[in-house]
Amino acid sequence: MHLWPLAVPLIGPFAPFIPLFLWIAMRRSSAFVDDHGRECINTQIMILILLVVPCIGWIALIPWMLVWIVSLVRGAVAAAGCEIFRYPMVLRVLR
Repeated sequence: MHLWPLAVPLIGPFAPFIPLFLWIAMRRSSAFVDDHGRECINTQIMILILLVVPCIGWIALIPWMLVWIVSLVRGAVAAAGCEIFRYPMVLRVLR
């Protein structure tokens, strides 16, 4: 779920729905998957908020994207190691 941006060149604009579908399908099977899925969805909500809010959101989007790219890798490594991961600078809408 953390590496969904890698699917953008293959799937295009439908790639952000990959974590959502995976999370909905598998959240009841494992609390671990549920936690990582919620983090991915919260991150996508944050991206949407930054894209929709003009001026301040667009200025904040540049440094936030750099942190987000590094965090994608950190999240995938944490998931592979069965560790809980939290993205920095994310508004957590889903808890």
